Amino acid sequence: MSNSQTKITVALVDDHTMFRKGMALMIDDEADMKVVVEASNGLELLNALEVLKSPPDVCILDVNMPKMNGQQTIVQLRKNHPDIKVLILSMIDHEHIIIEMLRQGAGGYMLKEYEPSEMKRAIRSINEEGYYYNSLVSGRMMSWFRKDGKPVEILTDRERDFLKWCVSDLVYKEIADKMSLNLRVIHSIRDQLFDKLSLNTRIGLVLYALRVGIADVNTI
Repeated sequence: MSNSQTKITVALVDDHTMFRKGMALMIDDEADMKVVVEASNGLELLNALEVLKSPPDVCILDVNMPKMNGQQTIVQLRKNHPDIKVLILSMIDHEHIIIEMLRQGAGGYMLKEYEPSEMKRAIRSINEEGYYYNSLVSGRMMSWFRKDGKPVEILTDRERDFLKWCVSDLVYKEIADKMSLNLRVIHSIRDQLFDKLSLNTRIGLVLYALRVGIADVNTI
């Protein structure tokens, strides 16, 4: 954990007060976690961080909030507090929203309908690994890496090129145009990657590309 802390410090940012308070109680009940900031929007969070002695390890962000929403907040966190790891917690399960938040620098995305035990696992995973994988991804992460932690080299150059474009906001037809391929071939490349990486969503492909360094949120 950062700064030799014995507990994972957490910032909670959600405009629904009762939900946020309940989350705080649940997190504080864990021996290895502590909520150090509660805010109802991104602006409140940024103001709180200015007076905090040390930044939290993990920030849990909602997407839709007044004054400063999740996307605007994560942009500012990347700029001013790059060491804070971000987990998105939302009711929104639209693929393009999830991918956009991952592109902006979130290490994971989970839905509010998940069980509390999954939230605790997500916080620990984000803190320790920088990423959190769940049913939105449906992948077997450990098969992506060798014992030395380096990614398994199983991809062709064209598959790696496709993954770079996957992290963009382009739809598959636009990716096909960029790669000078027809849409059928693009779908074939995608399906091959699903099979190789044990994934079944574009969200999973995006997380994979970010996780193994094929794409970088700082250059997107």
